Amino acid sequence: MMKPLLLIVLATLAGCAGTPRSGAIVSVYDFGPPAATASNASANSGRQMALEVRAAPWLDAPSITYRLAYDEPLKRRQYAESRWASQPASLLAQYLLQKAGLVAANGGAVTSCVTRLSLHEFSQLFETPQISHAIVQGKVDVVDGKRRIVASQHLRVQTPAASANASGGVSALVAASGELATQLRDWLDRLEADGVLKNCGG
Repeated sequence: MMKPLLLIVLATLAGCAGTPRSGAIVSVYDFGPPAATASNASANSGRQMALEVRAAPWLDAPSITYRLAYDEPLKRRQYAESRWASQPASLLAQYLLQKAGLVAANGGAVTSCVTRLSLHEFSQLFETPQISHAIVQGKVDVVDGKRRIVASQHLRVQTPAASANASGGVSALVAASGELATQLRDWLDRLEADGVLKNCGG
């Protein structure tokens, strides 16, 4: 028999999924206001590499999604009364442009290489009704001017959520995205130091 507290939490999560209640106010989230100045990485990078973020089809919507590891973990659920301001890939791309020293793929910069991130997972995973974490996962390729992949790396970041709701999930996903930006920048720095990016412009 389930404990009363577990039943209450499960009922709360159940109420988060599906269609918003009639008259309910939908909360809209993004990654916060843009930085007043460029990050050190952006200001000091001479790479001028373009960034392109592609999302898996199931992420091509502004839904804030979560999974229950203890109850049908293969089922992707979404918060009914909370959503992103845009598709996660779009928000993540804008965030990475600020944090990883890259430029927009169609921003007019002269560059012969593109850093392409294929986003596979961007969700909140509940291990128990009270404990959850954000997962941001994908594969990054550096593609040269002849569309050849010159380097690849799988990236995965997992960050604990402070609360078992949409707000907690959003904060954890933004924090995980920050760690992803750091991993991406460090990886590109290593490639540059090893001479892999010598033909990528600057």
